[in-house]
Amino acid sequence: MARREQYGLTWWGQAWLNALLACDHDNRLPRGKTYCNKGNVLQVDINPETFAIEAVVQGSVMAYEVRIQLERFSSEKVEKLIDSLRTRSDLVARLLDNELPSQLASICSDLGLKLFPSTSLDLQCSCSCPDSARLCKHIAAVIYWLSRAIDSDPFLIFTLHGVQLVEKLKQAGLNASEAVEDRAVTLQEVASFVDDLEFTRRPSPFNLRNFPLKSLEYTGEKIFPLLPSVFTLGNSKNFPHELMGALRLNANKSRALLVFDNEDSLSSRYPAQLQQDLQRYLRHHYRIALDRSNGRDIRLVDEKGRGIDNDEVLRLISTLLSLPETLCSQTLSEPLYALRVLFRLVDRIYESAALIPVVVVSSDKEDCWPQIYWMPAVRYSYVGSVFADFLQTFVPYFDSLFDFADLECRSDKQKAYLGLTFAITLWHRVLSSDFKLSAGGLFFASPSSTDVYFDCNSTLSHTLAQYLRVLNLSFNFPWHPIFVLTRSRDKTINLHYRIKAKEGKSKAIDLKTLMRGKEYEQERFAALNVLTTLKGHYPLLGELLEAKNNTVKLDPETLKAFLFEIAPSLTLLGISLSMPQSLKNLLKPKITASVSSASTGKSFFSKDALTDFNYHLAIGEHVLTEEEFADLVAHVGEVVEWADEYIYVDPEEIEKYRQKIQKAEEISPLEKLRAALIGEIDGVPVSLDKNLKEQINAIHQVPTINLPKHLRAKLRPYQKRGYEWLMKNIHLGLGSLIADDMGLGKTLQVIAVLTALKEAGQFSTKKALIVVPTTLLTNWEREISKFSPHLKAVIYHGDKRKLPDQDDYDVLLTTYGVIRRDVEILRTLPLRLLVIDEVQAVKNHLTTLAQSLSLLNAQSVIAMSGTPVENHLSEYWSIFSLVQPGLLGTQKDFKRTFAKPIESDRDPQALDAFKSLTAPFMLRRLKTDKAIISDLPDRLVNDRFATLTVEQAALYQKTLTEMMQRLITLESKAKEEGIDAKAIRRALVLKLITSLKQICNSPSQYLKTETDVPDSGKGTMLLDLLSQNFEVSRKVLIFTQYREMGKRLQGWIDNCLNEKALFLHGAVSVKERMKMVDRFQNDPTARVMILSLKAGGTGLNLTAASSVIHYDLWWNPAVESQATDRAYRIGQKRDVLVYRFVTAGTFEEKINEMLASKKELADLTVNVGEKWIGDLSSEELDRVLKLSV
Repeated sequence: MARREQYGLTWWGQAWLNALLACDHDNRLPRGKTYCNKGNVLQVDINPETFAIEAVVQGSVMAYEVRIQLERFSSEKVEKLIDSLRTRSDLVARLLDNELPSQLASICSDLGLKLFPSTSLDLQCSCSCPDSARLCKHIAAVIYWLSRAIDSDPFLIFTLHGVQLVEKLKQAGLNASEAVEDRAVTLQEVASFVDDLEFTRRPSPFNLRNFPLKSLEYTGEKIFPLLPSVFTLGNSKNFPHELMGALRLNANKSRALLVFDNEDSLSSRYPAQLQQDLQRYLRHHYRIALDRSNGRDIRLVDEKGRGIDNDEVLRLISTLLSLPETLCSQTLSEPLYALRVLFRLVDRIYESAALIPVVVVSSDKEDCWPQIYWMPAVRYSYVGSVFADFLQTFVPYFDSLFDFADLECRSDKQKAYLGLTFAITLWHRVLSSDFKLSAGGLFFASPSSTDVYFDCNSTLSHTLAQYLRVLNLSFNFPWHPIFVLTRSRDKTINLHYRIKAKEGKSKAIDLKTLMRGKEYEQERFAALNVLTTLKGHYPLLGELLEAKNNTVKLDPETLKAFLFEIAPSLTLLGISLSMPQSLKNLLKPKITASVSSASTGKSFFSKDALTDFNYHLAIGEHVLTEEEFADLVAHVGEVVEWADEYIYVDPEEIEKYRQKIQKAEEISPLEKLRAALIGEIDGVPVSLDKNLKEQINAIHQVPTINLPKHLRAKLRPYQKRGYEWLMKNIHLGLGSLIADDMGLGKTLQVIAVLTALKEAGQFSTKKALIVVPTTLLTNWEREISKFSPHLKAVIYHGDKRKLPDQDDYDVLLTTYGVIRRDVEILRTLPLRLLVIDEVQAVKNHLTTLAQSLSLLNAQSVIAMSGTPVENHLSEYWSIFSLVQPGLLGTQKDFKRTFAKPIESDRDPQALDAFKSLTAPFMLRRLKTDKAIISDLPDRLVNDRFATLTVEQAALYQKTLTEMMQRLITLESKAKEEGIDAKAIRRALVLKLITSLKQICNSPSQYLKTETDVPDSGKGTMLLDLLSQNFEVSRKVLIFTQYREMGKRLQGWIDNCLNEKALFLHGAVSVKERMKMVDRFQNDPTARVMILSLKAGGTGLNLTAASSVIHYDLWWNPAVESQATDRAYRIGQKRDVLVYRFVTAGTFEEKINEMLASKKELADLTVNVGEKWIGDLSSEELDRVLKLSV
């Protein structure tokens, strides 16, 4: 089927067709159009002597020869035409710009030169076909073919009349060949595009982890409408509009593919499809490479140089960009993370359409197809700022991200620009892989694609470059155009135009001199060519040609149009602007606000603390009076002179100010508080009075506060600072989120606070309530008992739970589950302090738990978490709704103000505002902080206490009773018979110990049954602890004495966490063991290894792990230490956290206490292990082994 082409895209191409329609008495032209569409015009030549068209057209049966001859213009009339053009350099410039000016057609008409035929007598046509019509369908097909050719080359209509107009102009001294150079460029020239541009460097550059990715202003409508409407190789009368539409379509396609802005998509996709895709890419290293074989194609290649097809590139980039930020550090290698950030930046630039297309050819391949590359529009200030950040941040990653083949980039700036151009072009082509836009397809795909429906020829590069001329002036002109604004004595602003040679130190030449000086022929054509190129979009610039002295006076309205509409586009095109400093730094009225307070100290956070809150309008640093504002309003929308400066009275800003004034009284005390802490409100800067500044400084200061005397612990310096910070906030009536890294001792710091409140008599009428996950309940009880026995702590948990009397407790310990069930009871308690441990469990404010906690009647709140944000910043909002309700505004406001700008855009201003707002209420110290590391040992050992389930406790007691009865029977029988049964007794005791240990591990281990999920307190605690370690990118080793327990752990971890744990035990061959170790050390997805104590306790180097869990204890410090040293050894770059699991209330806890309190016993166990237990008497055994509540 024939494609439907557009003909007569220009007025002169249409004039050619319109004239011939009058000759078509037999309706042959439509049939000829079909022939042309089908490609039946096989060959078209112009006879060099007669200037006749000689063509070959394929008919239905055979090919026919067609000849078309137009009337030749006389030499006399041609000379008159050239004489007329001598004084119309502007028309010549437009001709050289491939435009046929209508004025030139009029001049030809006045001279009796008929450019377009109007009757059949103006054409001499012949065809070898048998059709007797004057215009057969074969002739008509050639006529249509010619209309497309005339569209592209208006000189052709003169050639058909026997006039080689370019040569005639050259002979007449009107040669502009050096002034205009529409050509394709090399990638080396693309790299040098930024050589003359200066970019502001930040004193503190970003890194990959905080690189800003703020959405950019949409720029497409400022760039692409500058292009000519008609693209002669395309099939559209408004190609820029189609181009912008296609770019928007691609951007929308990208939005649909890349889900990093969509929390719901992440939560549903990541565990399954995303993780599956990710596994395919983690072991590879990818680069954007230039094809060395042709020097023009770009593609994504792996570490072996193998190219990846577009579909796979799309899948890879989509996977990288869809990965939640919180999981990237533990999953992606540094090169893959750099690739992720690069394409997030590319996506932002692409979405804004801040792109400049340029025609590129290889410098050393004669038959090379031209390609369209897409450069970032760095001359726009905000795009230039992004590029500057890219340049500063990505230099260390250039070699891992890009392969420039043999291109020589002379500077990092060139590498950065070329690399970003490569990435944008690759992304554009990948998104455009389904586009088929005839010759326009060159803008969307690599031209080697079979989807492009035309042949490459010697003029293709020139035609493309000519179409893109206005966007590539810096490549096409050897002169530098300059528009100048000057101020005359009468304060009139005048517009001038000059050009300056790029090379050398010559002075700029103004248009007046160019138009009159015969020696400036080349410069004149260059200057006029720029003006004729621009004036179609900005008629004001065209007025320079006709104005007196080639200078245009600008009235206020025109001045505004020039400054706000024309000047930014000129800057984009690489055209210089020169103007007085007062116009360059044009001032605008800006809204500001001020807030003051007469309160001090604690009352700063009270409802009436912030008294005066006012909006103002300022120019620079000057706040306008009411009279000045009234005068200014009379000039809304104008550029006016004000105190020796120029200001633009922005109507939008004035209207915003009026609206702000009207709503100022509606601002709530909480909004004022936020404005005071952040320093702005809704983007309006807020100034504070002296008193308020002092108060805010005071709340950031942490006073020295003595530790409570009843605290039985020595706090490290950073822990004491944490205690003082918590006490300060309690005194000020502020909530606190202590978010120290895992292992820094948050529990101890809070116990110190509880002890201090007890000593201050704060628990006499109001108590403390501590809410924890069930697995931590016993741990808290033990920690309080250990570090502050002065505190009376009572557990409120279990089926028979009952609130104690007022005088019987200071601290009530309960769980999340109990809070949900008993909220109506617990909300009646007057609480001095509410402590919420592992507060990330309430990251969803809609859960019953979160709503129940919000109902509690607490004077102060302390929330605790090592990982306050697990996936998204919105989790902070849920936590702070408990810690300091209302501080972060509504959830919708929080997402708009903080979550999206910080997470999606990485907006540093939004991040700074968030930090300023939350700083008084949140304390987070990381072990990577040198000030903290200096206070820390390299290895932190924690005892974690698990609670027996009801079933475990029953089985434990039953087994203990039965085995103890056997011991008693054995002892009685030995005594009666007078035999030494010591060895038998010891073996029986050790069997009892093993049985009880297995029950503590898992009843299924003891009973030899199977279970898919944990059936013990230890098992549940293990899964919780693994999740916490995964969130902070820690790999984990789990040691157990029992192979069968290791298999159970492996199954539980797989079933509950969807994590494939490695398991190294005695039956694993040496070869497989080494493979297993190598994978754990090098594969980011291998995050857990289970080891049997005997097989993996010695001889292995597993420094990839930074957490060690002893699931069941050997009670031999040396054995434990040797196992821990698999991770804690030379090569370990992180601190190592060691967790020892102890089942509370069982023999495990009692033996652990004995080892801790009796050093000589601990030393003894180094050699004899657990054998000493077998020598205990029956009474001692009973005390050690029996359950305690």
